[in-house]
Amino acid sequence: MTLDFNRLFQFCKGLDFDELHCYMDLGVVSSPVMTFQIAVQNSASIVSINDIRDRYYRGERLRREELLALFNYETYRLSSLNQEADERKFHEKYLELQVMANLSPYEEFLKEEYNTVR
Repeated sequence: MTLDFNRLFQFCKGLDFDELHCYMDLGVVSSPVMTFQIAVQNSASIVSINDIRDRYYRGERLRREELLALFNYETYRLSSLNQEADERKFHEKYLELQVMANLSPYEEFLKEEYNTVR
C-alpha cells in the first residue's frame, strides 16, 4: 500500500481545527493525527520520524541515516513553525507537521529539500 500523504493532508485541511479538538474532547480520537492513523492502519511497514524518535528516547542505537532524517525533520519543523505569525496558520502547520512525522516514511526527510547538513 502506498501512502498518499497529500490526499490525507487535504482531508485534514478540509476539517475545522475546532472540530478535530471536539473529537478529542469526546474521546473519539486522542489527537488529530489519530484520525489519519485509523485511515492508514495497513501502513505498518512505514518507519516514520515518530517511530525513530521513540526508538531514540528508548536508548536504542540509530543508524546514521535515521539520525540525519530526525535532525532534518526537527530543523524543518522549528523553521516552519517560527515562520508562522498567524495563530490559525501556526496550528494548521503544526497539524501538518504532526501528520508528516507520523505517516511519512523517514526517508522523505533525507531528500535535498530537508537536508540541513551539507
